[in-house]
Amino acid sequence: MHSEIDCTVELIPGISSVVYFAAKLGVSWDDAKIVSLHGNETLFIQTVDTNRKTFFLLGGKDAGERLLNALLEYGMGELFLSVGRDLSYEDEKIIRKKAADFQIEEVRGLCTALVENENPAKRRGPHIRDDAFVRGKVPMTKEEVRAVSIARMELTEDAVVYDVGAGTGSVSVEAALSGEQIKVYAIEKNPEAVLLLEKNRRKFRTDGIRIIEGSAPEALVHLEPPTHLFIGGSSGNLKEILTVVKQKNPNVKIVISAISLETVRDVMDAEKEGLLTDMEVTQICASRSRVLGQYHMMTGMNPVYIISAGGKEDGFGNFDHGDLQRKRENSGGVRTYGGISGSK
Repeated sequence: MHSEIDCTVELIPGISSVVYFAAKLGVSWDDAKIVSLHGNETLFIQTVDTNRKTFFLLGGKDAGERLLNALLEYGMGELFLSVGRDLSYEDEKIIRKKAADFQIEEVRGLCTALVENENPAKRRGPHIRDDAFVRGKVPMTKEEVRAVSIARMELTEDAVVYDVGAGTGSVSVEAALSGEQIKVYAIEKNPEAVLLLEKNRRKFRTDGIRIIEGSAPEALVHLEPPTHLFIGGSSGNLKEILTVVKQKNPNVKIVISAISLETVRDVMDAEKEGLLTDMEVTQICASRSRVLGQYHMMTGMNPVYIISAGGKEDGFGNFDHGDLQRKRENSGGVRTYGGISGSK
């Protein structure tokens, strides 16, 4: 039995913790980024790096610890961090000091935080000059080739990228810089290259990169399914790598860079076997100028083949990855980012 009740309902919204905290600190919040670390694996170092103010909603067992450790790992210990606990209650406590001066206990629990970066990075776009990377004797994909390769990958905001034969990490870094939430697994078997990868990951503050030390395809088996695959070095295992990746995601977008004709031959064989579909091949023959006395001369670099294949576009610039989300949820593979994992 239903009856009408003669009454007036008034909705009174509560004040959000970010708005309250900003008022207590005397700062504006409408020009800041807001990041929630409530029980998720959100990436945030690039956000802090490129914005003057970033508010964080901290909750769960280790969200505050994760924030503090990441700031210190990526050389942001001098940034000012404000943490508010029990906001609006009698025992409210607000602490503001440099991130490096905080103790773990001061950021634990249900808190709201603000990281202030007075000199945010003004970089826009992912492309970086070769001489900006930390380099050793490890080969590196040149910037002209990276520019075309990144374009061919057509990365999406939720991309999960495998960079096989990552070397110094130049492609991994630029892929990660293409979006704040892009996740990159950098697979590399050379110990010297792994150290360079770690240095470049920290230098460019790309917390979306996870370094996997090992050989492909074995190192790929327990990783979550990718949306994109870049192969800069396959050590003769091209078809085996493609087979493992295609089992994880049949619609993965693939880009391969090849210098030797033997690799090109392997690519053509892979296409014949159905491992590469809708394949396109671009050859880059780039030259750079050098000063010779009073003249500027052009010096040619090795020609490089860039092969792109796969990926099913829906007509709006988005790729249909089938049941990829279900595969991710059911995957028992690695799902955290940063640091180095070993795979022998």
